[in-house]
Amino acid sequence: MTTSKKTENPADRKREYLIRKDLYEFYNPMPLLESLILERDLADELRQQGHTILGGH
Repeated sequence: MTTSKKTENPADRKREYLIRKDLYEFYNPMPLLESLILERDLADELRQQGHTILGGH
């Protein structure tokens, strides 16, 4: 009989580091219109810095 051993998923550890609680607490909850405006402004700022932005921004 074999038993399954739960192994740690690297994606789980990655999620721990992706969440910046200071930003989450500051920006959340945010109204939809405000979030769309902020997203557009951030995309424009990143484009000006030479980054490629994919999506409908």
